[in-house]
Amino acid sequence: MTEQTWTNDQLGRQAESQALTNYFINRFAAAESNDEYGKIVLNINAEWGLGKTFFLTNWAKDLEVDGFPVVYFDAWQNDFSDEPLLGFIHEVDTSLKPYLNNSPNALKLLQNTVESGKKLIKPSLPILLSILIKKSLGLSQKELQQLIREMDNSDEDIEPLEENIAVDNTLAQSVATIVEKASAERLKEHKNIKSSILTFRKNLTQLTNYIDQKLTSKSLPIFVFVDELDRCRPNYAIELLENIKHLFGVRGVYFIVATDSKQLGHSVRAVYGNKFDSEKYLKRFFDQEYTFLNPDTLNFSKFLFNKFKLDTDGTFFSPLNDLIYAYDDPGIPLFSLFSSYFRLSLRDQEQVCSMLNAIRFSHQDKKFHLGYLLFLIMLRQVSNKAFEAYVRGDGMRRNSSLSSFYTSYGLQDKIDARINFRTYATNTPFNREKKIEEISLEKIIDAYIKFSMIDILEINIDRGRKTDDLLEIHEIRQELIAEFLSSYRKEDPPKHNLSIYPSIVKQAGQFS
Repeated sequence: MTEQTWTNDQLGRQAESQALTNYFINRFAAAESNDEYGKIVLNINAEWGLGKTFFLTNWAKDLEVDGFPVVYFDAWQNDFSDEPLLGFIHEVDTSLKPYLNNSPNALKLLQNTVESGKKLIKPSLPILLSILIKKSLGLSQKELQQLIREMDNSDEDIEPLEENIAVDNTLAQSVATIVEKASAERLKEHKNIKSSILTFRKNLTQLTNYIDQKLTSKSLPIFVFVDELDRCRPNYAIELLENIKHLFGVRGVYFIVATDSKQLGHSVRAVYGNKFDSEKYLKRFFDQEYTFLNPDTLNFSKFLFNKFKLDTDGTFFSPLNDLIYAYDDPGIPLFSLFSSYFRLSLRDQEQVCSMLNAIRFSHQDKKFHLGYLLFLIMLRQVSNKAFEAYVRGDGMRRNSSLSSFYTSYGLQDKIDARINFRTYATNTPFNREKKIEEISLEKIIDAYIKFSMIDILEINIDRGRKTDDLLEIHEIRQELIAEFLSSYRKEDPPKHNLSIYPSIVKQAGQFS
């Protein structure tokens, strides 16, 4: 294992990779007494955006350093192909060729098999359909002769059609010829592919025996990683699984397939129908499933800010004190607090960051109060109906409460009102220390809401002259109000009213 490969491991996945490596090593050692332990197909299940690719690529590097042969197949980068098995075997062949020596190469045989079947099988259905369409539209005998000649793909001349021979009979004869040829080619292709797969499995078995008995620089098992399957076209994803399942079951070869099982289930139903039992279907391929635990909210916020580069240009102002939260960018813990407050899923949090990015790129001339933006974006994320009502002003007036607003739109169970915001308390009389106190995040949100009802240009921001209006409409201490107001006195402050934020969020929401 090398620490360098995990330098950006913000979700703490390195420990999980080590645990899985130990699991597989010990499992293979136990295969001496139980042959079933020598083979496995493991599904790494995690939502999209939880770092499956980062996990697999770094784990694969560690395994290679530790002396294990590794194959890494990125399914998404190969789903342009109509032959999933060909691309997969090519990757296996390329990765393991250094260890094959003089072992037979199954790739060439398989490639020839696939190519031989393409010429007739692929075009047959569209050609037959074309004939039927053209027949219904009307086609001259001369044009029909030419079509049959192209369809038959031969250089033999077709006898001129006699005027008294019905077009229907010619069509029937031509279609029958194509179907007969297609059936013969299909059977031949099936036999050749079956033979190729058996040859390939035999080669893998020879390779594992060679590594086990003669190759001291490498250790078993062989690890074969299949990544990004859930991002592929449904037909490609299913065909790849259906094909590579025939390569499973070779002792000393462990398959690890990373997917979002829920999303892959959607792909299965897209192919086989909405009522198809996709969960039962997928269990045919996977012996076990390993599910990532959801990361700590704060660590995930850091991961997202790093992924979207939200902490690089100072677009967003946060009222949090970086000394208290020990982060270079206090926007990270603020994002974490708001995500917990709105009980957002990891996928929802990623979509919020995507909207922040849209705002950042669309309004590079502005600086934004991150707290108010997060309230608006996350409110929209949990309920677009409530967000639209808020924008219209329904139910949120100067004297109304957030809790009553949430209840009006059925959001009370989607909000965690216990989330608090830590800040410094008022200095002691002798100014020797600062105490930390916690304020409800709802009070921070409420402060932003109240500020959004006031024209910022009319606020006297001199520290000695706080507006009576601000003090009357909010109960939090004067120092916190001063902290909000002081953001307008910084070197490059937000110079626009909070009242424009809802329209900016609506515009960002037009991206999907």
